[in-house]
Amino acid sequence: MHLVAPLLLVVTACTNGAAPQTTVDDTTTTVAPPPGTMAITSGSGDVAIVDVSGIELLRRSAADGNRFSQPVWLDAATIVTSVAAGTSHRVMAMDSVAGSTIWKAELPTPSFFMLPSPPGGRYATTSLRNNSSGTGLVAELIDTFGDVTLLSEESPFYASWSPDGLQLAIHASADHLDIRSSDGTVTVARPTGIFQTPSWIDEGLVTMRSTAGGQTLSIWNGIEFRDIGLVDGPVRFVASDRFIALQSVPSESGAVEAAVRTQTTPSLPAGRLVVIDLQSGSTTSITGELTPMFQWDPGGTKLLFATYEDESSLDFGWHVWQGGSIADLGIHEIQEDWFRTVAPFFDQYAQAVSLWSGDGSRFAVPAVIDGENVVVIQTVAGGAPVVIGDATWVAFAP
Repeated sequence: MHLVAPLLLVVTACTNGAAPQTTVDDTTTTVAPPPGTMAITSGSGDVAIVDVSGIELLRRSAADGNRFSQPVWLDAATIVTSVAAGTSHRVMAMDSVAGSTIWKAELPTPSFFMLPSPPGGRYATTSLRNNSSGTGLVAELIDTFGDVTLLSEESPFYASWSPDGLQLAIHASADHLDIRSSDGTVTVARPTGIFQTPSWIDEGLVTMRSTAGGQTLSIWNGIEFRDIGLVDGPVRFVASDRFIALQSVPSESGAVEAAVRTQTTPSLPAGRLVVIDLQSGSTTSITGELTPMFQWDPGGTKLLFATYEDESSLDFGWHVWQGGSIADLGIHEIQEDWFRTVAPFFDQYAQAVSLWSGDGSRFAVPAVIDGENVVVIQTVAGGAPVVIGDATWVAFAP
């Protein structure tokens, strides 16, 4: 049996605490670090900024009991990270060159996922944490001053920002798809189908929804849906402006559902990792193997995907698809904690954490070499990887 469940895992609840509080420190710089910069964490809870050669540019130590986790990039010069110190929890924005705190927001329970907004929006990021009541989740918005606004207490909860950062798509309770903006919240689909995370691209919002023909992959343009294909079973997908990569887990009832479908919308292959070209309308089958995670590069044309080497280990083969060709780029044992955090929800993490460098020339993953937690940086062109020691997380800067 594979080590990761296909879909729709629910995070359990946690501890109690006080209301959110915010602090702002305006000691910042506007200088971005060099291209290819990454944010990593260490086993002791430090956060560091490193370049593609593995050279450390900045480190903020886990002093006074502070432990940093899951840093993601707000922009090319700023990271936001979850910080824990005993029973104290906060989300903190940090200048990646100066190392100074830009703002911080104290939270009752630790934030375990943040989805940064594109530049131009009112808010800096979403934050997702366990409800202090003991059940369910709390989703919040944090603005560019560190002020916190309640967003939702529904569970499960997945989201995607519009490219301009002015709207937030919310897939909540595995039932309905909402669009939140300054004008309020509107439900655009109910029910939605068996999937986790919608994905907003320039053409519109890519989502699954239930139609008369069956579970349908569609794009909502703000007025109406454009149907792309019908697909059975739980579905995970990631989208770029041109391509959608998708894999489903076939359902027992697939044959019955197919028998009553309309013929106007094509069926997508069940169980296979496929790429749908939104320009030509063609569908390319990549592999029939279960892929625990896949992600488009920032240019939206290279797809990184992993395949299991066997069913009882975390040894994965790493591959890049581009233009119909697949490059096999080695086998790496992945860190279990990182895998269990990211892989079940990779369609959500793919919108917050880039394993790809900004130019699409390399990718990085937290791995294990000789029993040590490291980050492996691999170029798409092949060759020996760069290894960063004592590293438990990686996210490339935009």
